[in-house]
Amino acid sequence: MSDGAVRVALRNFFQTPAIVGMPKVYLDQPTIIQGANWNVQVNLGWGAVGFVHLDTSHESRVTLGAAIGGSKQVNHTVGLVVQYQFLVPAAYPDGTDEDAWVTPFDSIIDAIKTRIRSDPTMGNSAVIFQGGQDQNDIRVTRDLPQDDVGRVVVFAVVEFDVTEILQA
Repeated sequence: MSDGAVRVALRNFFQTPAIVGMPKVYLDQPTIIQGANWNVQVNLGWGAVGFVHLDTSHESRVTLGAAIGGSKQVNHTVGLVVQYQFLVPAAYPDGTDEDAWVTPFDSIIDAIKTRIRSDPTMGNSAVIFQGGQDQNDIRVTRDLPQDDVGRVVVFAVVEFDVTEILQA
């Protein structure tokens, strides 16, 4: 398969059905994100978009005999980059703390990890042999939240490994 086939399979896996709070997943970093794709109006002032990033790839022969149709294993380190924003209200409702932004953010990250665990072939066994199945295979990196004039912005990367088996 091609890197493009892996990228499309992963985008489709995370976008359909949509993860609550993250309705749009791009094939890689978009040049611009339309405001409606953040879906903040539906979610009471918070939302996220994601994009698939193929970080590294390497391949190894797993059978003898390339001349007679052997197999190769291609391993990809993939990052699902999450761009999250929370619109800070002019006044928080009674009983709401100023760190209210973190609860929906954590829900999105947890839903992504649950989605990865839900299907070892990530929705496309013709392209992906397995994903998120190795030791230390789901890793999350979160930036510190940034105050951006009336909104909290957080970038996170949910990183996991994907394996393809090719005839080569």
